[in-house]
Amino acid sequence: MLFKRRSQKIMIQQQPERPTDSLTSDFSENVNKIHSLYEDCSDVVFRSFRIGETLRAAVIYIDGLVNVQELEASVLSLLLKEMKETPLNVSNWMKEKLSIAKVTEVKTVDECIGFISIGYTVLLLENENIGFALGLAQWEKRSIEPPESETIVKGPREGFTESVGVNLSLIRRKIKSPQLKTKSMKIGRSSQTEVVITYIRGVADETLIEEVQNRLRRIDIDAILESQYIEELIEDMPYSPFPQIYNTERPDICAANLLEGRVVILVDGSPSALILPITLFSFLQANEDYYQRYMISTAIRWLRYLFLFFSIFLPSLYVAVLSYHQEMVPTKLIITMASSRENVPFPAVVEALIMEITFEALREAGIRLPKQVGAAVSIVGALVIGQAAIQAGIVSPPMVMVVALTGIASFTIPQYNFGATLRLLRFPMMFLAGTLGLLGIILGVLVILTHLCKLRSFGVPYLTPLAPLNVKELKDVLVRAPIWKLSTRPHLTGEYNKHRQSANLTQLKEERSMIEKGKISAVQIAMLLYTSIVVTGILFLPIITYLFAERDFWMAPILSMLLGFILVSVMCKLQRYYPKETIIQYCGSILGKGIGKIVSLLILLNLLYQSYMSFNAYALFVNDYYLPDTPKTVIMGSIAAACAFAVRGGVETIGRLAQLITPLLMILFMVLFLFLLTEIDLRNMFPILGNGVLPLLKATYFSNIWFSEFIYIGFLLPFLDNHQGGKKWVMLCCMSTMVSIVMISMVILLILGETLEGFTVPFATAVQFINIGEFFTHLESLVMAFWIMGAFIKMILLFYMLTLGWAQWYNLSDYRPFVIPAIFLVTLLAIWQIKNGPAYHLNIITIAPAAAHLSSLFPILLLLIAYFKKKKQKKTPRVQ
Repeated sequence: MLFKRRSQKIMIQQQPERPTDSLTSDFSENVNKIHSLYEDCSDVVFRSFRIGETLRAAVIYIDGLVNVQELEASVLSLLLKEMKETPLNVSNWMKEKLSIAKVTEVKTVDECIGFISIGYTVLLLENENIGFALGLAQWEKRSIEPPESETIVKGPREGFTESVGVNLSLIRRKIKSPQLKTKSMKIGRSSQTEVVITYIRGVADETLIEEVQNRLRRIDIDAILESQYIEELIEDMPYSPFPQIYNTERPDICAANLLEGRVVILVDGSPSALILPITLFSFLQANEDYYQRYMISTAIRWLRYLFLFFSIFLPSLYVAVLSYHQEMVPTKLIITMASSRENVPFPAVVEALIMEITFEALREAGIRLPKQVGAAVSIVGALVIGQAAIQAGIVSPPMVMVVALTGIASFTIPQYNFGATLRLLRFPMMFLAGTLGLLGIILGVLVILTHLCKLRSFGVPYLTPLAPLNVKELKDVLVRAPIWKLSTRPHLTGEYNKHRQSANLTQLKEERSMIEKGKISAVQIAMLLYTSIVVTGILFLPIITYLFAERDFWMAPILSMLLGFILVSVMCKLQRYYPKETIIQYCGSILGKGIGKIVSLLILLNLLYQSYMSFNAYALFVNDYYLPDTPKTVIMGSIAAACAFAVRGGVETIGRLAQLITPLLMILFMVLFLFLLTEIDLRNMFPILGNGVLPLLKATYFSNIWFSEFIYIGFLLPFLDNHQGGKKWVMLCCMSTMVSIVMISMVILLILGETLEGFTVPFATAVQFINIGEFFTHLESLVMAFWIMGAFIKMILLFYMLTLGWAQWYNLSDYRPFVIPAIFLVTLLAIWQIKNGPAYHLNIITIAPAAAHLSSLFPILLLLIAYFKKKKQKKTPRVQ
């Protein structure tokens, strides 16, 4: 089974089963059986008549669902004219004389009930053990109108109705190919709702179609009244606030997605179609983007991404800055904001919640009221309530502007369901901002990103094509490329017809599982290592190495890079010997079970040590530079919960997070370097090697602490999806790590000079020198927010390796039961072991170097032993 989903337990009232008796030649018995089922149903018509003088017949139908005029003209009038004395051959007569397109033989009472309930007329005849279902269904239907929830300026104006047949015809008008296939089924014990699966054969993945059918067949419920029922019953993660199935009332959107290899589900009685699989970026693409110039569409799409950020984070950022980080705002602006809140009795977070709840109430009232009144109530209510609240001193004018801009931003999202998700996320983000400031916002962002990286829609990662990265498909995500550039379909699961603009290109095939494969790319490994090493290296490496090498400390990472290259080469060689095992596993294969357990235990203890050291570094840094009045236990507890959430997502989730966050950090380092160039003093670098080489070598000894972390690849290489190029990317990562640390170290030295020794974290001090146009100053809080995201990557990587290693040490296949206990243990050790910054530095100077060099020695010894064992095995002749 390709999919592993939650079991659906739907508690319903047991319905009495309909009888499955076969029809008999006894006419009265057949009519009585059906009549007993429709007892007390005044809308069900039983009309009996005779054909000729002796043959009794009856038609049964539901009044209002049948075209009675056509029944009279096409069926009853012809039957009543049959006055022949010879026996009437009903089957031949139906084929030769009846002018009705749909005529189906029914052989059981259950079949009769099924056809009657959908508007057919059932004809029963005396001396016949079969009946006939006549397709004379007709009921009042809404005309085809533009969908109100998806209005556009340019493009088709037609929308779906409540009739599944009409909706299918609207799609057929746009895709006339016979490869457009439909599969119908009935769902709902009482409602017997028709559900139709639509796809294009040769474009959609057959595995996906089969999975959709399987999920629909598993539904056991009394009624399906709307497509939302189906959506909630078949989506991958029902407790996620993010929609995993696209909901639309537009045939053109369905046609476009069918041509991209997706599947469309239509539900009778609902004007909304379901499209799957889907990604996050599908909700930010409007169908109108493809009906106007691509440059205009690209600009509008960028605005949507900006407003997406506003709709979630603008109120929480305002609350955080106003409550905790006033230094980030220019002095004149913060004075204006503070004076506007002078008479407001509530904290900023309460003020924001009041305005957001009021805005949501006005929005809901505008929807529920009649159309002529709703718009007036929304506009007048907003003006009157807003003005009255300001005059009464309940809220401040800036808060009204922030909430209004946020509300407008949420309405720019093309898909209504996704916009509702963004509005929902605003409230927990405001609560986090009001309690932890910018740190709370970062924690919220990390939890949201982690959840998005874990999320899948029928096997497709939710952040595709950004994480996992597919550069070619970004041409229809970050921008809207010209139509002639969109020559290939999106990369969905399974077998697909990739090229859409050339009939001569061969169809490409690729089998991809819909479950979490537990694989990671070489680029993701490189980004994980880069981020995990650099984020702590730029904080503590400069001050520690400066104590020994003084002005030459920036050269220590260059020498330490040699250790990184050696470890990468050794670990890659070991991986070739044992391609499917981590370092914990092949310790036993190389050294034997007993010694291997001891060595792997030492490696795990070193990981435990690094984990709580990194945890404590995070807490110390945030406490000193972010939230000095917040207890370290609160800081650690908040990040621990986020780490546990991410680690349980698996290596794919961690890799995608690194792929999202690492580019942001690299851009940040480049921007910092450029902004700080104006503050440097080159005289602080000289003289070079004034104290000789020995102090530099001592500094290198401590710099090796960070480059010894390349041993981490021993836990990641077994999950590499393609081993070709893996070593190259990790080597490039090692060099990039060195360059980044050297650049930051040089900037720190050139700005602070000899005063560097007096700062616990020189990097944070250097950032305070940033000054952009005398307006944007004190940006250290914003910079540190990005640093926290990088530190999060390091911590979840350490926790993942620690829990995975312990599970493998105990020969268990699942590491997840160790996640909560391991993080709890690390948190306790971090709180108990280290109390302040100087003690942390002392720990690094005494214990960390020995642990780092010892852990670096293990892989080299393992490789030597494995090499000689392999060589000995080759020399040993095989016994025939």
